[in-house]
Amino acid sequence: MLINIIEIFMSLILIYLVISGVYQIFLAVSYFITRNKTDSAQAKLNKFAIIVPAHNEELLIANFCQSILAVDYKKSDYDVYVIADNCNDKTADICSEYSINVLSRTDINKRGKGYALEWALERISINAYDAVLVLDADTTVNKSILIELNKMLNSGEQAIQCYIDVPNRHETWFTQLIYLSRTINDLLYHSAKNKLGLSSYLMGTGMCFHKTLLEKMKWGAYSLSEDWEYYAKLIEQGYRVAFAEKAIIRQMETNSLSQATTQRLRWASGRFYVVKNLGLSLLIKG
Repeated sequence: MLINIIEIFMSLILIYLVISGVYQIFLAVSYFITRNKTDSAQAKLNKFAIIVPAHNEELLIANFCQSILAVDYKKSDYDVYVIADNCNDKTADICSEYSINVLSRTDINKRGKGYALEWALERISINAYDAVLVLDADTTVNKSILIELNKMLNSGEQAIQCYIDVPNRHETWFTQLIYLSRTINDLLYHSAKNKLGLSSYLMGTGMCFHKTLLEKMKWGAYSLSEDWEYYAKLIEQGYRVAFAEKAIIRQMETNSLSQATTQRLRWASGRFYVVKNLGLSLLIKG
């Protein structure tokens, strides 16, 4: 009896691996043979609210400020809001030096990016904008990021995930491995799915939402993987997440396995929470 159960279990694992492998090959082939969608004309310049949760980011926030202020987009058509979230360093002061809007938040009971985002969205007049772009404070962006997102918004996309690059890929063997993994994932997985009209998932930074989506789907994601939580809610309601291959964000990766392990375990616990609470509903809805 026990042997039969083990055989069934191993067979199920094998079936899963085969299906998963075939699916990955299908996406890889699709990336090379499927044409990109024709870009929409820049008939309208959408106005962006760029929201940046930041907790004690004084070492990197200046790089972000310089990067976001140098984008190729009409300055009157985007505003940057940095959330100085429970900070006790010079994050807010540095942002002010660059004339960037600072929203100072102190709440020791509601800690985390999810709470900070909801708090900011309640205080910014979203109706004054067409879209919201969420970025991390330790990132920099390519100059055309808003132009590329603008094209996709004009084509009707409601939720968009940007491409995330690894600028410190040459530091160690581990960062080279992360870069390779992320590049394959972004190009052969997310870009291929986007070409086929399928949904990507949200990655925490580089998340862009049309204001009408945020009006219908309030944030309300507070887990350790708030991006996956909100992504699951979007899929549950029938929305897809488009992927913007040309809207590039650069984010430094941890350069050691031990640091990455702690980070990935935290993400995994957050994703387990999402699967536990929303997985059955998503499975039923297909």
